[in-house]
Amino acid sequence: MGRLTSGPGISLSSLPPVLWPGDGGLPDAAQIAARFSLDALANAASDVSLAIGARAPLVAARVVDGDGPATICAAPLPRPDPFDAAGGGTATLALDDDAFFAGGWHGVEGAGTTAFRWTTARALTLVPSAGARAVTLAIDARPAARTSDGVVHLRLAINGTAMAEQVLTDATQTYTWRIPARLWVDGTNEIAFDVSRVVRTADSGGGDARELGAQVSGARLSR
Repeated sequence: MGRLTSGPGISLSSLPPVLWPGDGGLPDAAQIAARFSLDALANAASDVSLAIGARAPLVAARVVDGDGPATICAAPLPRPDPFDAAGGGTATLALDDDAFFAGGWHGVEGAGTTAFRWTTARALTLVPSAGARAVTLAIDARPAARTSDGVVHLRLAINGTAMAEQVLTDATQTYTWRIPARLWVDGTNEIAFDVSRVVRTADSGGGDARELGAQVSGARLSR
């Protein structure tokens, strides 16, 4: 297998520094961090892959010109399929396992049956799968914002496809989504949670300056 050289138009030594959403620099960055072109004539159906780096859990990319479809997928996580690890039809995503919880999550608090994590306005969860299949996602959650001040919506997207949004209640409830096999892929699956209203208790005299969206005390997959 041959190795692509840099270009045309870019040099591997002059690429911009890594852009990381958590650093707060992404919204002000240039729209194009790097662009590359590939001119080739294959004598058989071929896959071309681009390694963008292991630090970012989410890479934004698009094909701007070319014939035929293109698929952009994440690299496999260093974890087995949670169903294989569980050995049954239900798999629990351990809240203290940082491999599942990517950008937008605060650290785990509490322990055992009282453990939970706070989301920010947008939180990403990465789950490996050994095959495409229909699954049901269930989470136990409540909002940080008081619903008496306005409705709090929880929006879900699976690998970029929006699912039905749900209205959160002040008390912890279980919220479920049925995810079809066409969305749950063989490889790494990205679950994105978006909370419509967030709070910082420091804004009202509290001692916590963190952005808090929803408190999640459980996350499970079933098939």
